[in-house]
Amino acid sequence: MSRLSVRLAVTYSDRTEALVRGEVQVRGAELAVTVATTSQLFRDLWRSQDIDAAEMSLATYCIQVSRGVQDFIAIPAFPSRMFRHSSLYVPAGSSLESLDQLAGARVGVPDYAMTAAVWVRYILQSEHGISPEEIMWVVGGLEEPSSTERIKVRAPGGVKITQLGERASLMELLRSGELDAVLTPRAPADFRRGNIRRLLKSPKEAERAWFLRSGIFPIMHTVVVRRELLRSNGWLADELLAGFAEAKRRAWERLQETDYLPYGLVWCVEENLEQRALFGAEHWPYGVAANQAVLDLFLEALADQRLVDRNLSLDELFAESTLGFSEERNP
Repeated sequence: MSRLSVRLAVTYSDRTEALVRGEVQVRGAELAVTVATTSQLFRDLWRSQDIDAAEMSLATYCIQVSRGVQDFIAIPAFPSRMFRHSSLYVPAGSSLESLDQLAGARVGVPDYAMTAAVWVRYILQSEHGISPEEIMWVVGGLEEPSSTERIKVRAPGGVKITQLGERASLMELLRSGELDAVLTPRAPADFRRGNIRRLLKSPKEAERAWFLRSGIFPIMHTVVVRRELLRSNGWLADELLAGFAEAKRRAWERLQETDYLPYGLVWCVEENLEQRALFGAEHWPYGVAANQAVLDLFLEALADQRLVDRNLSLDELFAESTLGFSEERNP
C-alpha cells in the first residue's frame, strides 16, 4: 500500500533532528522534509502551496484563525519554547538595567505581533505594571531597512506603533540613540561585537525566578497541517504528532548520554540534570492537556493586547483527534 506524500517544513533543532534525518518515520506517510529559517516559514507559509505541514509561530497562527483564515489546523506539538527576558537589547553604555525602567521607553521590534513580543508585553504588564500603551513601539527590519510585515496588525487603540519601512533599520536607530532598546528573538550582530548588551545583566536568573513564580515555560511555535489534506487523510494529524513526540524523545535520550558529549556544551550533562530537577521529568510536553495553563495564558495575553479579532478556544485551534493526546499514553 503506497504511503501519503507529505511535504513538511521545520527549523532544525534536536527536537526535529530525527525527522529531518529520516530516523523517525510517520506511519502511513512519506515525509519530504525541508529545513527553513523562522523568517522563511512565517513569512511564506500562508502564501505557499508547496508545504503540507510546517512549524509555525503560535501568535501568527492564532491571529490568523481569529481572522477566519482556515487553511491550516494545528497539532499540539511545540518544537520551540523559550524564555524571553533575554531578548531585550540596549547600547553597551545604557543606564537601563531592569524591566521596570521601560515605562515610557522607545522600543524597536521586528514584528509587533510576534510570539516573543506577546510574551514580553505580558511579563511587563503582569509583573511590572507597564502596559503596551506606556511604550513607544517602532517596527522595522532588524539589521536592514524592511517594509515586509509577517502579518498585518492594526494598532490597538492607545498603543503607539511607528512603522519604519525602508527609512532605517532598528539597529541604526539603537546606535543613534533614537531607540532605547530593541526586542528581538535573534541576537543582533552588534551583540557579538560587544557594542550592545542584554537589558538584564542576568537574564537566566530573572527567567528562572519568573518560572518559579508562574510555572510557565513559554511556547513559541506549534505545528500546522493543511485542513484540505486532513479532510481525506484524517489519520495524519495523530501520526504526525506521534512522530514529533518520538523525535523529541530521542533528543532527550541523547542529552542523557554520559559516555561522550553529544553536544559541544562542556557541562551539558550537569545542566540537563539541573534542568530536570527544576522543571520535572518532562519539561517540554506535547499535547493540549499538558500545556493547558500556558496555552490559556497565551490566549488571554493575545486578547488583552487586542491582537485577535475574537476570543479563541483550544478546541478550535487543534485538530479534534489530537485533543486527547498524552505522551504517557503514547510513549
